[in-house]
Amino acid sequence: MSGLARRLPEIDPASYFDGQAMGAFQQSLIKWPVLARLMKLVPGDDVASPSAHDPARAFEAE
Repeated sequence: MSGLARRLPEIDPASYFDGQAMGAFQQSLIKWPVLARLMKLVPGDDVASPSAHDPARAFEAE
């Protein structure tokens, strides 16, 4: 959307949902759970075991 907004000033990229970016963000929470906890993107006390917790779901609940 940002590339399109550069060519068409009538488009406001902030008003559009970027599903691809959200998917990439959720996958990064799963791929790097320690970094996600350090950055406080997921609660640290809920991640006793990596298989018992899905960080993407924790983010969706907020």
